[in-house]
Amino acid sequence: SVRWFRRGASRLLGHLILFLIPAMLAVVNHHELASFTGLKLLAAVLIGTPLVMIGTAAVVEAGFRLRPCRES
Repeated sequence: SVRWFRRGASRLLGHLILFLIPAMLAVVNHHELASFTGLKLLAAVLIGTPLVMIGTAAVVEAGFRLRPCRES
């Protein structure tokens, strides 16, 4: 229901700062992340994340296709 969704969203947004502070501190403490090294790292993350998602989707899809169908 909508009420359940709102409670979950509120909790996630309430804890979002816990994800942002460590990332910001990493950039502040490691200046090399703001240079070419950081760009290479960002490129690896931006390319790797969709590849992993596509690979996972392909494996799940293959699993569903190999599973015998049960007709009710």
